[in-house]
Amino acid sequence: MRRAIGYVPQALSADADLTGYENLLIFAKLYDIPAKQRQQRIRDVLEFMGLQAVAHRIVRQYSGGTIRRLEVAQSILHKPQVLFLDEPTVGLDLIALRIWLGLHDFAICRHSANCHLCVAVSTTGNVTAIAIAK
Repeated sequence: MRRAIGYVPQALSADADLTGYENLLIFAKLYDIPAKQRQQRIRDVLEFMGLQAVAHRIVRQYSGGTIRRLEVAQSILHKPQVLFLDEPTVGLDLIALRIWLGLHDFAICRHSANCHLCVAVSTTGNVTAIAIAK
């Protein structure tokens, strides 16, 4: 079940004492991504979220929006079938907001080939479902 779901929590949760790359590497290992695939998957999500330039900086030095982008990268690294984003626009910087607003255009399924549904929970308790067509 864990491999089928990606989750971005409302509260910032990346380890501030590690680099963005190290955070992603931990997630790759937790999700049992084969060692031969880890580097490429990490490169792919770093590029997708526009994090290549900060990948080797300590997360504590990131802006809140950059941390949020890292957390989205962590949540799609293992190519989940369903992606849950709790309060998806909290703390987003302009780059991440552009990604969020155009999520269907960015075709997150490009990185998550089995992804069929993205669910976002709003502050009002309403649930917004965004179907992602292949």
